Amino acid sequence: AQFELRARGYASVAVEAVVRPGESAHLGTLVLHPGGAVSGRVVGSDGRPVAGARLVTGPVEVPRRVLQTQRLHPDLPAAPSTVSRPDGTFMLEGRPAGPVRVWAASEGCLASYSAPVNVKAGEELYGLELALERIPPGNRITVLVVDPSDAPVPHAHLDFRHRSESTGTTIAGDRTADDAGRCEFVVPDDAQLWITAEDPERRHGPASASDVRTGGEPLVLRL
Repeated sequence: AQFELRARGYASVAVEAVVRPGESAHLGTLVLHPGGAVSGRVVGSDGRPVAGARLVTGPVEVPRRVLQTQRLHPDLPAAPSTVSRPDGTFMLEGRPAGPVRVWAASEGCLASYSAPVNVKAGEELYGLELALERIPPGNRITVLVVDPSDAPVPHAHLDFRHRSESTGTTIAGDRTADDAGRCEFVVPDDAQLWITAEDPERRHGPASASDVRTGGEPLVLRL
């Protein structure tokens, strides 16, 4: 289990522990250090407020190509964190003093990050605005898995690998299609995808595709 320890005026701490039924987990002495807060607003590309966006902080000294990759797949600390209110405003407390970037992320959008800001212990930094934009078609690859009769294959197993020259990344893994046999990949706009689909019930043989690019019609893999 993961816990977040927080107190007003102090930096939050995320703690992980294994807790078994009927037992106590001893975490030892946990020390909270003075921290500050950042407040602001999250809006969409149309300027309207975005509710429910997740706000976290990240390091400053990160190469630009890594920042751009994280816009697609934010991999940031769990604490401190908060979510934006119905009017898009947020208060992110519990940040250790020092320079940070503030990130906002919401389903279906590219994550947004701020310029470096300096958080001071015991103080609140006001007026930060983060704008979110919908993930464009140029960053999406949609895959549809069907059987020989063109009926969707629910929960098809997908092994994939995609590579991007602009970000210098290669990512491999596996995914499961949804009830309609569909799966969407969010990738850099120059990514190449290699993918193999398998029938979870082993009724049909696999289907593969290579060098799949973004922005086109859904890729149909027929088993």
